[in-house]
Amino acid sequence: MTRPYYDYEGRGSTWRFGAGITPGVRLLLLANVIAFVILWISESALMIATRGSGGTLIEIFGLSRAGVFQRFMVWQPVTYLFVHGGLLHLILNMLALWVFGCDVERTWGTRRFFFYYFFTGVGASLFILLLPSQPNTITVGASGAVLGLLVAFAMFFPNRPITLLLFFVFPLTVKAKHLAIGFAVITFFYLIREPSAGGISHLGHFGGMVLGYLYVRYSDSLRARFDDSTRNVRTPRLRVPRVTFGSRTEYTREEVDAILDKIAAKGIDSLTDEEREVLRKASSKMP
Repeated sequence: MTRPYYDYEGRGSTWRFGAGITPGVRLLLLANVIAFVILWISESALMIATRGSGGTLIEIFGLSRAGVFQRFMVWQPVTYLFVHGGLLHLILNMLALWVFGCDVERTWGTRRFFFYYFFTGVGASLFILLLPSQPNTITVGASGAVLGLLVAFAMFFPNRPITLLLFFVFPLTVKAKHLAIGFAVITFFYLIREPSAGGISHLGHFGGMVLGYLYVRYSDSLRARFDDSTRNVRTPRLRVPRVTFGSRTEYTREEVDAILDKIAAKGIDSLTDEEREVLRKASSKMP
């Protein structure tokens, strides 16, 4: 099994084209593609059966104020993330998910990555539902969550160069932090003028970016305060057996692998001081 690389300070790994896709991103990509295919086949069959006079599945699984508040379709704030308005819409969102999501998952671990993805995606739906917008508009797509990933990526790797294709022809390379700021400014500009200009939910985009920034900026400090308030409660620690050769303490590959598995599942913040010390000593002996 290929393991993701983490540096000791938790800054994450260096992204390389073709370096491998992380398990959480892979699962989300598959889920979105499968949902798109199923929805397209079902919509085509429904149109044929009703001769174009029936309802659409997008009305059921997309996000709308009428659907949630009048028809009580409470699943829509989640399902709308897996519904896309066309192939190009799907491709652009999935490309951004792959580019920005892999390093965020490597930095946080899969579990926290999933939480963040749905926190920003579902949170963006609350902006759409609760703030003034067109009541009959149906919103689809993972753009709110994807832009949340862009914010996290830019905060973790602000100077990482990102190459864009303007009009799918002209290459333009910008730093990640400038790309995120640019998207935020454009989104805010359209949000003031018209939240749904061009058929795009700028309100949802804005919500995903704002929630993403707040989470990355303050979540660790809030967790640290919570840990301090409950420090009298003993937490289970990963026991790493030690084998002593003379005056040196060595660690087997299996012991180090157990710590790496814990990082992949829960993120590097979950390590105890003892586990960090084991990882540091083991890394210092690597050729």
